[in-house]
Amino acid sequence: MDVIELEDEEIDDEILNSMAVTNHHLKTALSTSNPSALRETAVEVPNVSWEDIGGLESVKRELQETVQYPIEHLEKFEKFGMYPSKGVLFYGHPRWGKTLLAKVIANECQANFISIKGPELFTMWFGESKVNVRKIFDKARGSAPCIQFYDELDSIATQRGSSVSNAWGVVDRVLNQLLTEMDEIALAKYTTGFSGVDITEICQRTCKYAIRKNIKKDIERERMRNENPEAMEEYVIDEVTEIKAAHFEKSVKYACMSVSDADICKYQAFAQTL
Repeated sequence: MDVIELEDEEIDDEILNSMAVTNHHLKTALSTSNPSALRETAVEVPNVSWEDIGGLESVKRELQETVQYPIEHLEKFEKFGMYPSKGVLFYGHPRWGKTLLAKVIANECQANFISIKGPELFTMWFGESKVNVRKIFDKARGSAPCIQFYDELDSIATQRGSSVSNAWGVVDRVLNQLLTEMDEIALAKYTTGFSGVDITEICQRTCKYAIRKNIKKDIERERMRNENPEAMEEYVIDEVTEIKAAHFEKSVKYACMSVSDADICKYQAFAQTL
């Protein structure tokens, strides 16, 4: 291999003509470059993986199916009209690995990672806190795929109007802006026992169960192809993922109603007074 002195003013035409930029070079450069939209934001490039987390198998699988699979296998989710979840809520005592889980999922998805502490969003200037939320989401959209991790979320996600120090409605405005950016403000039409949000969650979980099996087949097929390329067919027809009744039954088994029976009775009694 010839060594090229980059400080030389001229390089031989023969050497230049022999150079070629491949897709591998572009991917390598992409993995070591930060988007310009994140230059003014503290961005950490995680270097941890699932192997660094012991146990928590059910949590790791749920994160893979909720965050990682929709990014890596988007076409499979689009077949069912599914979209990536707006967010995942980690809860637990300090030092339980919530931040580590967020870093791992960002690394596995090859996504940018922005870490924000909830109290950092608040400022003494009127209206500035809401602007801070909007700026963070603007940067994330401009650097997609991007995972935002909000630490100490309890400082933001309080009950609206309940904070003693919320005389000027600062916490409420920040929370409203956060929900608006996540595009999760909507009214659900209630059905018997389950709300519209509950049914949506059941359908999404059902699709995840079906897609999980399909992805496992793809991973196994790719492993066999790498071990013995000659034994595998050159073209493999993309199998249509089937959703079966068993998938729905499994989803309903783990579903929880967001509206209690007492609330339903209360709403029914109120409706009779109208």
